[in-house]
Amino acid sequence: MSAPHKALQALARELGPVYMLRLGASKAVVVSDEATAREALIKRGKDFSGRFPTRLWWILSENGANMAYAQYGEGWRKIRRAAHKILTPLALSSMDARLEEEAVRLVRHLQSEGQGGARAIEMSKLFRRYAANVISSKALGVSYQDLDDPVLTSVLNAIADMFRLTGVGGIEDYLGEGAWTKNFLVKGVIELISAPKELLITHILEPEGDPEDALPFNRIKLLLADLVMAGTDSTAGTLTWLVVLLVNNPEAQRKAHAELDKLRDANGNRRLPVLADIDSLPYVRAIIKETLRAIPVGPLGLPHMCTEDSQIGGYFIPAGTQLILNVVDIHESIYPGAGTEFKPERWLTGAQATSTTSSKSAVKSTVKGQSGDAETGGLDILDGVYTFGQGRRMCPGVHLAYRELFLVTSQMLSAFELQCGVPGKKKIGMEEVFGLAVLPKEGAHIKFVPRPGLAPIGAGKK
Repeated sequence: MSAPHKALQALARELGPVYMLRLGASKAVVVSDEATAREALIKRGKDFSGRFPTRLWWILSENGANMAYAQYGEGWRKIRRAAHKILTPLALSSMDARLEEEAVRLVRHLQSEGQGGARAIEMSKLFRRYAANVISSKALGVSYQDLDDPVLTSVLNAIADMFRLTGVGGIEDYLGEGAWTKNFLVKGVIELISAPKELLITHILEPEGDPEDALPFNRIKLLLADLVMAGTDSTAGTLTWLVVLLVNNPEAQRKAHAELDKLRDANGNRRLPVLADIDSLPYVRAIIKETLRAIPVGPLGLPHMCTEDSQIGGYFIPAGTQLILNVVDIHESIYPGAGTEFKPERWLTGAQATSTTSSKSAVKSTVKGQSGDAETGGLDILDGVYTFGQGRRMCPGVHLAYRELFLVTSQMLSAFELQCGVPGKKKIGMEEVFGLAVLPKEGAHIKFVPRPGLAPIGAGKK
């Protein structure tokens, strides 16, 4: 099935917001409204924090030894704590200057490669390289000055292979154990999926030199691989949809330009934003949040599993049942009729706000290191969106992702007007290609037309 998320959305319209599927030997409950999703992930989070062990991901995670697929319990909590040590807002603050440098480097690349708006650039691949470089720098201490570096290219190809193989799932997940072990294809599948995983670990995670210096704990290696994989395609996919939505909605660009043009250097020239500007740019933040709402790049998330008999929405859910979150319809239940309509104003103070000058916004800053509560970390970007998940298994990299999204979005819009790069078209097609990260089928071919009055790139920093 090429678009399982669309099929589940169609079933929700017919069967309602909570329904059960029997998939071969397995059962799955599909949740398509926020009230039930919150009940499962927050109120009954302990019951639904397991992971459904899909066969291919089980191979990738070496029987659930990584953070993404470890079953809920003390082993998972230890891995999670290790991730939080480098991904909390306070821990990330030491990386702010590095993030700003990477965003500026991306803008410079767009200036040179875009040839003053004369040449279109396909952004999905470029965003993957940018995001992979950022997360590699933080998690692994590896930074690539050249976005065409062959090692970076190899790692990105490996990630793409793994996501291609696992994004849609297969019938083997719903056959009995005997059917899987007797499948004559199993050896080839294991070889196919193990090769890119080993390449990722060998080229990036294993230190050079004495083998005794290699990371001693397999779970540490798997955690770092998790961070690189998750921190690459989810951020890159969101940025890709964001530029597509901006091209297709030029009025949103104009409003963002008006807000950004208020940022000036000591000489009165327009300057690129930095993270310290985040609270003064509510409309830019609203653009990011509206993108996360309208096109969640993981429309089904990672599959949860009910680990003990429970109930949601008044229905009994037996242990071992897979929980699938229909994120698109969950968002639709919060904002009825919104669909993919791009309306950043919905996030500003007052649902019908039209001005970008409001001093308050429902989209609050996350870069000042506030601690917040255990479930959300004070992360207001999560209010009303399920793109990063919710509850105990919420994506731990959301703080880093938000920083990246803010810097790239604000700096691109400061420097350029974004136009469709497809000859003869003014808008980019919205048809999707399904995988663990959903992407535009046509790609994102963008022309970056320089805007006048900007100080030299890199100048005017606070």
